[in-house]
Amino acid sequence: MEMQMEYIRKLPEPQELMEQFPIDDKVKAIKAKRDEEIKDILTGKDNRFLLIIGPCSADNEPAVLDYIHRLVKVQEQVKDKIFIIPRVYTSKPRTIGVGYKGMLHQPDPQEHSDMLRGLMSIRELHLKTLAETGFTCADEMLYPENHAYLDDLLGY
Repeated sequence: MEMQMEYIRKLPEPQELMEQFPIDDKVKAIKAKRDEEIKDILTGKDNRFLLIIGPCSADNEPAVLDYIHRLVKVQEQVKDKIFIIPRVYTSKPRTIGVGYKGMLHQPDPQEHSDMLRGLMSIRELHLKTLAETGFTCADEMLYPENHAYLDDLLGY
């Protein structure tokens, strides 16, 4: 079976994109603290419930940020019992390959696919989310290699 693929351009290495969209020390500290809390919950040192919550697809940055800002208020009310990780899925699996595939592949649903722009868009979205709300998010990784582009921002 011959695969028909069209080479458009080489994606940058994850480190290059991280340098283009860096995180400051304050955001790094928030991320490290949340990672430790998640680890403590998963290992039983912290008895809070870990709740990953959110929509199936995140492709509208203003709506995503609005939703997550609202979750901050909820997190404050339940912080003793529940640890919230917002679900910000930027890919949409398609079994037959047609239809909108999410922000990763098509950052603007009205335009053609552009994975480079998609990677930049989702990195920027996760960076804004973390900087503005203190939340590290969960994202769906259809392609495990994409995790390297977001590892310094994601909680799950």
